[in-house]
Amino acid sequence: MRKPVLLILTNVILLVAIFGLLAQSLFIVQRIAQAEAVTGKVWVQRAGAGEWSPLASGATIVRGDVVRTERDSSALFKWRDGTRWKLGAQTQLRLKKGVGDSAKGSEISQFDLASGRVFVRGVKPVSSASHFEIETPTGVARAREGVWSVEAKAGATHVAVLRGVVEVSTSQGAEKAALSANQKAVVTASGLEVSSGVNPNEFGAQTGLVKPQLEVRVQKLDDGFALLQGETEAGNSVRIDGENVVVLGTGGFFKRVKLAPGRNGWKIESTDRHGETSSVTKSLDVLARR
Repeated sequence: MRKPVLLILTNVILLVAIFGLLAQSLFIVQRIAQAEAVTGKVWVQRAGAGEWSPLASGATIVRGDVVRTERDSSALFKWRDGTRWKLGAQTQLRLKKGVGDSAKGSEISQFDLASGRVFVRGVKPVSSASHFEIETPTGVARAREGVWSVEAKAGATHVAVLRGVVEVSTSQGAEKAALSANQKAVVTASGLEVSSGVNPNEFGAQTGLVKPQLEVRVQKLDDGFALLQGETEAGNSVRIDGENVVVLGTGGFFKRVKLAPGRNGWKIESTDRHGETSSVTKSLDVLARR
């Protein structure tokens, strides 16, 4: 009698464990990064092993993939939520982990930077359990949002912050510091040193990283109206001709506008939480009725 009872209990425990794993998998999603722009010679090594192959714009990378840029080359990547990072020339970066947990509301991005420099833009408000982390041979930098960069060269890690707050530590975590806007740090085997004076031109030269992303389309409707539809970063505010427009959680927005004979024009602006604004102007010509 004892063996059947033990067998039943064992099966129940196994079923509960399996159900728990299945339930967890419904909430945790492995993130896929897309190469939004690739300049020059950029290579990818799938799963961190085997041959290197050319990486083109529009291609994707997943956990374990390694990307390497050559001289005068760069690669701009993005998550679906708008978070972007750009590899400078002669940079090698491995995507260590990229997951989203809908149950916890967290988003974790972890990278290993062997050499070179990476610029990061993450301005969407996220939970305290979320972070974007880059580890080098000598240090670790992580942030929940902001515009910042990490460089690994000559046995040192250089971190610069243009917007937001970035936590920096030595590789073993013995020393830590929180960098705010216009601060930078150098991390070596002997410790961590913080100073002020970030060059904004270094970030301004990285197209698509300082200003918010903004794309707008115009569709003419059959009832004398047009539909302005676009995408920006989640958490941004959008105005069309000075009037606020509702922005969805995905960063999408739309507005139905009345058309008049002649040229119709609209100015669309997207402003992030740091006050940076991108704007585009759209127009549509309407023939007057005879």
